Amino acid sequence: MNSTYFVDLLQTIREEESAILYNNLPEISDAEKQQAIIYLRKTYNEECIGYPRGYPPFDEKAALWGAQILYIACQLVLFRKQNLEDIQVLLNDFSSPKTPSTILSADLMLRFLPSVIEILQSLTPEDPLIELLTQLLEKWHYSGIAFPLNSENLSFETELQDPCLRQLYLDRVVENSRLDLIENPILNPLLRANYGIHYQYFTR
Repeated sequence: MNSTYFVDLLQTIREEESAILYNNLPEISDAEKQQAIIYLRKTYNEECIGYPRGYPPFDEKAALWGAQILYIACQLVLFRKQNLEDIQVLLNDFSSPKTPSTILSADLMLRFLPSVIEILQSLTPEDPLIELLTQLLEKWHYSGIAFPLNSENLSFETELQDPCLRQLYLDRVVENSRLDLIENPILNPLLRANYGIHYQYFTR
């Protein structure tokens, strides 16, 4: 097996939106983790070129965590020997406080998690992994705006405290035509202020 499988998978998902799955869950070496951080940092810096000024700094711990969550979720789609309790341990939540930096850094790979959930739903709708991943996305919902999360379960406190992340969040809501979020009493005033007289055009 390729010793850089983890990094190769991240690159393939981001560049081709596809992944090669194996019949086990290959462990990630420390060397691979360092390679992944280098790749994710480079990717973050490239994306930030198009962000509003004053964007949050890269958080390597959050970026690596998000990458590992996606990696594990992908492998569990077809090949699974672990019981539910073991899977819950594998999909542990981020151990540090959620901040604008951690949200944007983790999103580099977590944004692909909705596609994994959709594949699981098409294979086995009652799969308990679906609920576990959905609950994780509800906490990191900037990465799940394209997925029909229940907006009543979402807290926007951290997402709206930073001007850059707030603008990116509002843009992603509009890009994905999330009517429930557009009409959300917290987000709607911000969207109206953001788009002004063009509000109806951008949110229709």
